[in-house]
Amino acid sequence: DLVFESSNSGTVTGTGQSVGGLVGHASGTSGAIEIANSYSTAAVSAGERAGGIIGWSRGSSDRIYRSWTSGSVTSSVVLCSSGAGGIVGASDYGDVIESYSTAALSGPCRVGGIVGNNAYATISDVFFRGSLTRTSGSDASFAGVQGRGNGSIINSYAATTNSYAYGSGLAGDIQYQPACTSAYWDKIGRAHV
Repeated sequence: DLVFESSNSGTVTGTGQSVGGLVGHASGTSGAIEIANSYSTAAVSAGERAGGIIGWSRGSSDRIYRSWTSGSVTSSVVLCSSGAGGIVGASDYGDVIESYSTAALSGPCRVGGIVGNNAYATISDVFFRGSLTRTSGSDASFAGVQGRGNGSIINSYAATTNSYAYGSGLAGDIQYQPACTSAYWDKIGRAHV
């Protein structure tokens, strides 16, 4: 399935899970989904798995390519299994390539500038220049590229303030030591490589 040169500038709201600016839930059971040359400036909100482009990407060959978001993305569920992402709320395998977000992101946990919760996806050639806000609790899985996960981050950049004690500029809660290559974070004059 292909979503090509598509856009949304409205409001997308759900009280449950898997809400996205263009696609809510790609289950992976009917083949891979590819989203290319698309964007969203929408205000997206969900209980969990809220994404600027897609809420939940589950297909092993899913791909988001040359797409971008602004607007806002908000998740509200405190008992987090997934959170909010500027491009993808939660990705089981779907890669994000040559994309960016300048969205305002908020939620209690697992908030990432590109992907909120990243299971096995590769995030490559992306950048984030938006904001991250923790709405409650003390969770530290907030970061400019991925909030939590074990996917790879390659040739990526984030410029945002992140004041949470255990959050980082690129990946907040790292699981299983994912690859992180040529990735940078700028925060008021300091950089991590």
